[in-house]
Amino acid sequence: MTDAGQWQIETVIEEWRAWGIELDARPQIKQQLTEGSSNSSYLLSDTRSNRYWVLRINQPNPLFPADRTLEHAIHRAASRAALAPQVLYQHPQGAYQLCEYIEGKTLQSAAAAADRLKTLCKQLHMLHGITLETFSDELPPYIYSSHIERYWQTLVKHGEQHHSSAGNSAEKHQQMLDYTHAYEQQYGAHRVICHHDLNPANIIATPQGFKLLDWEFAGAGIASMDFACLATELNIDIKEMSKLSALPQNELDCAQTIYQYTCELYNLAIVCINR
Repeated sequence: MTDAGQWQIETVIEEWRAWGIELDARPQIKQQLTEGSSNSSYLLSDTRSNRYWVLRINQPNPLFPADRTLEHAIHRAASRAALAPQVLYQHPQGAYQLCEYIEGKTLQSAAAAADRLKTLCKQLHMLHGITLETFSDELPPYIYSSHIERYWQTLVKHGEQHHSSAGNSAEKHQQMLDYTHAYEQQYGAHRVICHHDLNPANIIATPQGFKLLDWEFAGAGIASMDFACLATELNIDIKEMSKLSALPQNELDCAQTIYQYTCELYNLAIVCINR
């Protein structure tokens, strides 16, 4: 942990009395769990009662300006459906959040047996059926083409657009942009709550099912994108995912092509920004 990171976590913990959990003393930092490009998570403990929590400190993501109010609303709705850890405290300005600690292991592709994948797909369908009754405004649609274009323009700004193995040219990028517009037009009429970041580190396997972590990319998306994301991250054949999700294979093929291209642009753009 850097000195700046240590100072930040110590400053946040000093607010422990505002969290609304029963504590007689300041919680202890057990260990740092993650240190990503935009967020850092820490395991906190109360040595007297042997209780644990996860504290996530949010940082601005220059490529994805997360709406923390929307993220919080979706996370709370998912936790009520037993799909996510319970949010115990959300900082009023979205600077950090405190969640319950979930005992379990992150899901890896080798451990994704068919019976467990069925359970995970069932839970994704549950997520896609959630409505946000407490959210005052209609959810803005998650526009995949806009994100792709933002990441591309970041590469252009840094002169790195020709390093993309998926494209290597503005012409190829325009083709992918048109492809994404067509996907959104054909399948985007019905929007549902999607997670959009179903990598193995964000999926915790427990005896009761799966818990999904890190909801900052969540929004009103297209259901097939979540299943295509899951297939890509866990190396599941799209034909098999079509059977598991009960979604058309051609739609999942489209979604996977877009997801893979989006990830490539995003990862390249993050490298450019962090240089």
